[in-house]
Amino acid sequence: MAYETDASGRYQTAVRGFDGSCTPTSGEAQFSNDGGVTPRWAPDGKELYYIAPDAKLMAVPVEVRNGGIEPGRATALFQTQILFGGRSPWGQNHQFDVDKNGRFLIDTVIEKSAAPIVVIQNWQSALSARENR
Repeated sequence: MAYETDASGRYQTAVRGFDGSCTPTSGEAQFSNDGGVTPRWAPDGKELYYIAPDAKLMAVPVEVRNGGIEPGRATALFQTQILFGGRSPWGQNHQFDVDKNGRFLIDTVIEKSAAPIVVIQNWQSALSARENR
């Protein structure tokens, strides 16, 4: 199970295993070193993703050895524009996810200078009416 904890006074991403009875197994593996929130597993379970305090999407390879989980070295994948840096003021911390193909769906801040999207409904009837004039 991947989760975030602020036991150290700073949010970090950690992983803890469970046995068949859903009882936590001994130990916790910390996956982030400089802070991390909203962990998500890769579809194949071989990587864990989280958002660093600077809003970068991080990836950590995961190895299972001797019944324990060992994190590899965290790597920044790319800079996101995630709202509130991954910590929502409404307690909604699910601002990104990974689909079964390994692609990311990310809630981002839209630049104010971006052109608005215009949707024209029933455009065929408007075109027909214009042609019949």
